[in-house]
Amino acid sequence: MPAKPICALLSVLALLATSLAAADESSPGLDPGFALFYGPNPPLAELQAFDRVVLEPEHAPEPARLPRHTRWYAYVSVVEAAPSRAWLRDVPSAWLRGDNPAWGSRLIDQSAPGWIEFFEQRVIAPLWRQGWRGFFLDTLDSYHLYAKTPEARRPQEDALVALIERLHARFPGIELVFNRGFEILPRLRGKVAAVAAESLYRSWDRATHTYRDVPAADRDWLLAQLARVRDEQRVPIVVIDYAPLADRAGARTTAARIRAAGFVPWVATGQHDALGVGDFEVQPRRIALVTDRPEGADFMQATAFRYLAAPLGYLGYTIEPLDVKGPLPESLADGRYAAIVAWFSQPVRSVNPRFSAWLKRQLDAGLKLVLLNQPGLDPQSALMRELGFDPVKPPNGRLKIAIADPLVGFETAPPLAAADVAPLARPAGTSLLRLAAADGTTIDAVGLAPWGGHAFAPYAFVEGTLDAGARWVIDPIEFLRRALGAPDFPVPDVTTEAGRRLLLVHIDGDGFPSRAEVPGSPFAPELLLREVLARYRIPHTVSVIQGEIAGSGMFRELTPALEDIARRIFALPHVEIASHSYSHPFYWRALAKAQRGAGYEGRALNLVLPGYTFDLQAEIPGSAAYIDARLAPPGKRTRVFLWTGDTVPTAEAVETADRAGLLNMNGGDTLITRSAPSLTQVAGLGLRRGTGFQVFAPNQNENVYTNNWTGPYYGYRRAIETFELTETPRRLKPINVYYHAYSASKQASLAALHHVYGWALAQPVVPVYASDYIRKVLDFESLAIARDLRAAQPTWRVRGAGELRTLRLPADASVALAASRNVAGVRPGPGGRYVHLTAADATVVLAAEATPPVHVFDAGGWIGDFHRDASGIRFALSSYYRPEFTLAHAQGCRVRVNERDLRPAAAAAGLLHYELARHDAAQAPTQSLVDVRCR
Repeated sequence: MPAKPICALLSVLALLATSLAAADESSPGLDPGFALFYGPNPPLAELQAFDRVVLEPEHAPEPARLPRHTRWYAYVSVVEAAPSRAWLRDVPSAWLRGDNPAWGSRLIDQSAPGWIEFFEQRVIAPLWRQGWRGFFLDTLDSYHLYAKTPEARRPQEDALVALIERLHARFPGIELVFNRGFEILPRLRGKVAAVAAESLYRSWDRATHTYRDVPAADRDWLLAQLARVRDEQRVPIVVIDYAPLADRAGARTTAARIRAAGFVPWVATGQHDALGVGDFEVQPRRIALVTDRPEGADFMQATAFRYLAAPLGYLGYTIEPLDVKGPLPESLADGRYAAIVAWFSQPVRSVNPRFSAWLKRQLDAGLKLVLLNQPGLDPQSALMRELGFDPVKPPNGRLKIAIADPLVGFETAPPLAAADVAPLARPAGTSLLRLAAADGTTIDAVGLAPWGGHAFAPYAFVEGTLDAGARWVIDPIEFLRRALGAPDFPVPDVTTEAGRRLLLVHIDGDGFPSRAEVPGSPFAPELLLREVLARYRIPHTVSVIQGEIAGSGMFRELTPALEDIARRIFALPHVEIASHSYSHPFYWRALAKAQRGAGYEGRALNLVLPGYTFDLQAEIPGSAAYIDARLAPPGKRTRVFLWTGDTVPTAEAVETADRAGLLNMNGGDTLITRSAPSLTQVAGLGLRRGTGFQVFAPNQNENVYTNNWTGPYYGYRRAIETFELTETPRRLKPINVYYHAYSASKQASLAALHHVYGWALAQPVVPVYASDYIRKVLDFESLAIARDLRAAQPTWRVRGAGELRTLRLPADASVALAASRNVAGVRPGPGGRYVHLTAADATVVLAAEATPPVHVFDAGGWIGDFHRDASGIRFALSSYYRPEFTLAHAQGCRVRVNERDLRPAAAAAGLLHYELARHDAAQAPTQSLVDVRCR
């Protein structure tokens, strides 16, 4: 193969140099990405973007439960302590040397007899037993407050040195980071991992709660101290400066100054209770969705959540729904939240008079705001005036369009009748839809502003009519993208693996005792086993309802036959076991209320089973235990719980599934079809419930396509419409073949299943189990994405659990594959470019390459153990079904799989396609080792 052009090699080297140059200039020996967070409820998912993080241990879980990418340090105050510290109550009064009024803390004499032993045994040892191995020792120079002369300080310094040496002796492998402690550092060579110091350029005045520039004399003194420590003792230096959360630009500037001085930066808020800016800046992905949901309604049923969850999820955001009636969090200003999206159906003053003041505090802290549907706020209020709105005379008659952005008229044209229009103008900002009345009055119905944007009714969406469902007037995805104003960060995508759309199949166990309408009238699941599961040997997740088939259930006389069928289904290597509950609750929340003595309109709430009273333990872990004991073959266990009935579980139910180790799925109601082709018919990824998360099924089952199983029974063929409409123009969902056991009871429905399977398997897909998809969604919720501020090119760090391995970029974005890390390739697709990650920790550099290197264009599985060097790439391809892959820029390269040469099966448009031997799906994927050498 001819050598690559020297210009291409130089281009790659330049990209590598620019992405790493800043790291070479910073403090020696310390990984980049240092962060501190002292507040309660630390944002652990976001903090995993940093390499080393300091937490208050009383506000954090034990280290074994912390994200694995990061080295976690316990904050420990040494010379002074806040009165809230429990151990301080046991410190003898003779050890105390007064107070530090600036911090409200007590000062401790380090030279007091017994203090070193006390600190080791009462402070460090309990944390060590919990699993902490790194400690951030604060206030090491606070003894200056009571020891004013060198002679008075010497015993304090001797005691601190003795303390550090004792900690190293008693706790082998301990890692200590000092906050200052300059005087004792020369005596502790090799015993300090790093040194931190505060307020080099910007400081925080605790007394006045103000941010200030550091005086030049103080700055110069500290610079000299830090340079001496770094250069003479080769100890890494972290500089902690301060900036308000609302001044992100100022924080970046300060961090850059610290970095330019040769130190690792961390620019924090004064209380250290928000994400700051360091070598990395976390991209906030959480949206506070504030709405006035109907009394007693679940958030899943609220219009705001139903219509906005999918657009926001497509943009990469997670959702925290909040009821405007309260209670509302005191503050959202912790760096996690990108914006508040408010969707109201009425003025909110009557339901929460304090909402306007609460919202003002969040906006002052730097959060964006998007107002949708009704303004909610008083049009005459000071806050609305501050946002730039002017009330105008309500218009009469028909309106005319004065300005209309292309995102207007997305699914339906804007209505021009004056009724129900919010009479507000916003002269400043960008109007996306301006309407004019006959008298010259103008109304800005949709617009953008520095603070975010707005789209007021009826110009966000219009309600459905008899022959059509609700329709968006605006393109909600494009509108929200522009209103939120975030940079084009790599969007985590759960629909795709290695450039191909996911395919999952899951079966609810309803109707297991049904008879098939064929000669001999076998049980429907018997026909399902023979006609479907034995034919389509791809991953399936199959469930049963214990109360339908068990000896304690509804059909005891059928139990031997039904359990035998279930055993044979679960024994199939391509079947994953799931539970569909004990009594198939129809209304989970109503059952919970009935359990507490409340009635529910006399409706049946679940299957009526002999002697049974609803119990979450029986429904969820109990039903799984029954399956594992009676139906599962050796070596297989129940992995998934599939919600039943209205699929609106309580928080307690979701948490019960979590505690039982069961992944959960179902709900969501995605039902977009050609007769209802609206994004309002596409659900989001799921909903947080308590400490757990309900994962929605990507698509709906045959029950809704057959009008609640009343016919036509071939109706599930229309699921293909849903699959097509959620693929183009944007890939919104994976393909999800989802049905019940009773679908095998009728010939028309069985034929529909074959039609849908045939269509799905004709697409370029990666078949996976439901559990694989569920884990991707959970990874989406907790993934950290952070901009590397050291790099000259836009560079993003992505860290998570390693289940979600696809990022989506704008269609015109370029990825510098050679400069990126754990990135196997890219492929253009619906709505953008899909980036294939290969590990839980990846770096994506966005830049054009003069000559792109060999890379994976797409694959029929997922890629791991990826390595790139000057001569090519190596990777492991894991697949349940079709181990195949396509390479780009691989002409002239030698491809070996499992140490054997492999020739391409097809070549087209500069791509080489390779196929391995097909195999039946199994619980564990097959793995093939691929080596591509291009020189």
